[in-house]
Amino acid sequence: MDIMLTRSFYWASYSVILLHQVIPAMALGIWASRKKLLDHPEQHRGLPLRTAAVGLALSTFGGIPLALMSSLYWNYPSEATTAIAGSLHTVTGYAGGIGWAALIGFIAGSPRTIRSKLTMAIAALGQRSLTFYIFQSIVFFIVFADGIGGLGAIGNQLSSDIVAWLTWIVFIIIAEFMQRANYSGPAEKLLRRLTYRK
Repeated sequence: MDIMLTRSFYWASYSVILLHQVIPAMALGIWASRKKLLDHPEQHRGLPLRTAAVGLALSTFGGIPLALMSSLYWNYPSEATTAIAGSLHTVTGYAGGIGWAALIGFIAGSPRTIRSKLTMAIAALGQRSLTFYIFQSIVFFIVFADGIGGLGAIGNQLSSDIVAWLTWIVFIIIAEFMQRANYSGPAEKLLRRLTYRK
């Protein structure tokens, strides 16, 4: 209970503090949606590929200073240097996010990819992303929280990765069954009802 109250406090405060990071990404997504860049990627093959190359390159190079500090190859950096490295990592991280979205859009434009059963199952999960994001948070809380699963205190990076991959695979299977049953995610239904009242 104490953990839930603490996390709720952090969630409420950080939701306000990090708006400056969320709003630009949302604005870019709205722009890409209006241009239908990811709706019809086959019509924009050059742009996604160039965006992916530039975005992923910037993200990689922008993360190197902080990675060197975290791995202790860069010992005793000044506070100013650490702050600059963190800011550079954050800013170029946006470029990496855009690059990954562009690369996925480029791959998705292939007719062979579109016909893939795995692609359709992943698409089913994406169409219910809010629902499964909430489910994922619940699963991770149960598995990792102290006093419940407790894996967060005794596990390592490998065990965390295994939990994440297994959760994702199970969610893809569930989403595929939901797609076949023509059942939308409950969170998406609620969001549409609140957004489009009429």
